[in-house]
Amino acid sequence: HGVGLFVFDWYAHAGKMSFQETLEQGFMQSSLFELTSFAIMWAGNFDYYYEGAYEDLLAVQDYLIEHYFSSPQYFRLEGRPVVLLLNVASMRKALGAAGVEALFADFESKAQDAGHPGVYLVSMYGDFSGGLDARAGFRAQTGYGKGGHFDGVWDSEYGSTGIRYGSYETLMDLAEDEWDAKLAALPDSMTFFPDVKTGWDSTAMLGERVTIDSTPENFEAMLRRARRFVDDNGIQPKLVMISAWDEWGEGSVLAPTVKYGFGMLEAVAEVFGSP
Repeated sequence: HGVGLFVFDWYAHAGKMSFQETLEQGFMQSSLFELTSFAIMWAGNFDYYYEGAYEDLLAVQDYLIEHYFSSPQYFRLEGRPVVLLLNVASMRKALGAAGVEALFADFESKAQDAGHPGVYLVSMYGDFSGGLDARAGFRAQTGYGKGGHFDGVWDSEYGSTGIRYGSYETLMDLAEDEWDAKLAALPDSMTFFPDVKTGWDSTAMLGERVTIDSTPENFEAMLRRARRFVDDNGIQPKLVMISAWDEWGEGSVLAPTVKYGFGMLEAVAEVFGSP
């Protein structure tokens, strides 16, 4: 269906990992493992104000290098294993800008010592300011889960439930404006990969917001906008991120569902199934 990469949310804090079993005991053991690539999105959604936090973060780097980077299925750009970083802002609050720069300089050095050209770091927008991501060695920027945070989408409430409803088409317009703004703000050393959501419905987890027209047809239209953005701006490598495969708690689901069957995947195939 045109999906060539799976990016796994990956959590570790204070010496403990969470949810890595899905990747290590499921995906990597599957008979279909060799048919696609995978990468890690290192989620930093934690408090790092504790003694030994820097050493714990270094240990995470060691684990990623030792357990994933050597896999032939691990996704690489420019020959470098790709790691996406979510909420590095939490690391910055505890370590400071200089600490973040040192942390990822260590990551680059250790990857090289392990025989790789280095690490291809991708930041999730909103995590950095003042060019820190470029100074810390990040080579690209993208987004994740942004759809639920565009205030301009949510223009009405329904009865006493407090749930706010909005239009996926409005979300599309706001997202495209954001791509343009983010690309324009990046230094020449970095590129930008647009991110597309299948929709948003956080009622199961937070009871907040729902896009009312998150259909395969509208999703396909958004994918076409993303492809045009990549082509028109000469983005290299040509990469579009999709949120998400199975984020059921936020209603962002690319996987087959009872409601739409394979509709979302078929939209991907329509747009990206051929060069």
